[in-house]
Amino acid sequence: MSRNIYYAVVQAGQDANKPREIIGWANIEVPEGREYVLMSNMDDAHWPPAQQDMAPKALENGKIVPFTPPVYTAPLPDQANAALNGVQQKATMVAAMGEEFDPRMRTYVQALRAIANGSDTTSTELPTAPDDVTA
Repeated sequence: MSRNIYYAVVQAGQDANKPREIIGWANIEVPEGREYVLMSNMDDAHWPPAQQDMAPKALENGKIVPFTPPVYTAPLPDQANAALNGVQQKATMVAAMGEEFDPRMRTYVQALRAIANGSDTTSTELPTAPDDVTA
């Protein structure tokens, strides 16, 4: 559920301790999961920041700083499944050539399967694929 931030617009330069005539109203709808942060240290020359460049930005201690998005790393079982898909393509080519996987490649495939199906719960990275896959 969104919420609104409401503003009363008054003439600038009047004493804030005395009644000031409201000359307008404004509101900003804030979507759920979002927050608006007042950038009181901005001036017209630096606003909006998007005019400076299109690089991603972050807010840190009230200042706009460069932002590097976090790198997504797929869970190890998903990585193993992707590697198994690559093995399947190699297996098709090896079979078409009338060859077979060598024992190192079979061991590699077994390790990938164990990671993918969850029976290997101790590995923290994929095994290294053998360079030569045929006997």
